[in-house]
Amino acid sequence: MTQKPPHLSAISHFIDRLVCPISLTPLIYHPETAELISCQSGYGYRLVDGQAMMRITDARRLTDAEIEQIAARSPSRHTV
Repeated sequence: MTQKPPHLSAISHFIDRLVCPISLTPLIYHPETAELISCQSGYGYRLVDGQAMMRITDARRLTDAEIEQIAARSPSRHTV
């Protein structure tokens, strides 16, 4: 079963409060992967049913190419 990424409005009530547990920096919502991304630490945290999975052990390590692409496309810290 494929889960569709949640719309930004579904998570906007808490995205301003969340930071990366590794770098303690703001996260960027990436709708294509339904993840909150930290370019500073290089990890993506999945969203499941509108809830952020913020455990470091569950985070996905991003490639250098992904980090560069996401950072280049990011007009703000909220969306990519």
